[in-house]
Amino acid sequence: MSFYRGFYGNIQAGMSIAELNDKEVIKGLPGESWLAEIMTRNLQAIASGAAKAEEYIELVSWEISTMNGVEAVALHRGNIERMFERYLAYIKQWKKMAEGEVMVLEF
Repeated sequence: MSFYRGFYGNIQAGMSIAELNDKEVIKGLPGESWLAEIMTRNLQAIASGAAKAEEYIELVSWEISTMNGVEAVALHRGNIERMFERYLAYIKQWKKMAEGEVMVLEF
């Protein structure tokens, strides 16, 4: 599953962090941006212990159902496990970084 209009995709497309924090800009983002945010937020919930991994599909599906313009996607446990592993690896790498180091993301 790839998102081209998630947070980093929007940055790559030329949007600034300030723009992505602007409520009016956020309202106009496409459904793909919202879907990426929903999925990431729920990965964060699992990582923090606020939710269980087995609840992920239900949580994401429920949140999608409450929003207009966000299309449901087929979520499979194996894909979710791989996304979560990658998410944790990125967080681990981020935490090891010293001040001034950069993390390069490839799209």
